[in-house]
Amino acid sequence: RIKVNNSFCEDALNIISSKGYLDSIEITNSYFDALDIDYSEIKINNIDISKAGNDCIDLSKGIYEIDTIEAENCFDKGISIGENSNVDLNIVDLNNTKTALAIKDFSIVKINNLKTLNSEYCLKIYQKKQEFGPSKAIIKNIFCDSEFYVENGSILEQ
Repeated sequence: RIKVNNSFCEDALNIISSKGYLDSIEITNSYFDALDIDYSEIKINNIDISKAGNDCIDLSKGIYEIDTIEAENCFDKGISIGENSNVDLNIVDLNNTKTALAIKDFSIVKINNLKTLNSEYCLKIYQKKQEFGPSKAIIKNIFCDSEFYVENGSILEQ
């Protein structure tokens, strides 16, 4: 279990090149990104993040399986997934973000239940970096009160 409060670091919690299981991550009041995981293969039971000055969760170049995510008051993205990541999420609840969920750059994301509220964009699927390509999201149940953006070539299956 990991708990971080009032972080002024570039990432409140940064996990790099790791493999394993975490029961819970709780981050409150991060000045920049709250959680950043790169080059890893991680399973997480529960993530709870409140108030990040940038992204609440940033997942890159890895394989990630997360049961429950609750994130709110993320200045930029609730969850950013990129750079050829493969991600399985069960329950995702994102509130008060600029973009609730961004999937980019050859990433494949499967979500059972996605709920977003008070975000400029509920979901964006696109290519950001030239060396990558379009992405794919498979979402079974979705409740969203804002806009979707799916770039030509990227895929959203519901």
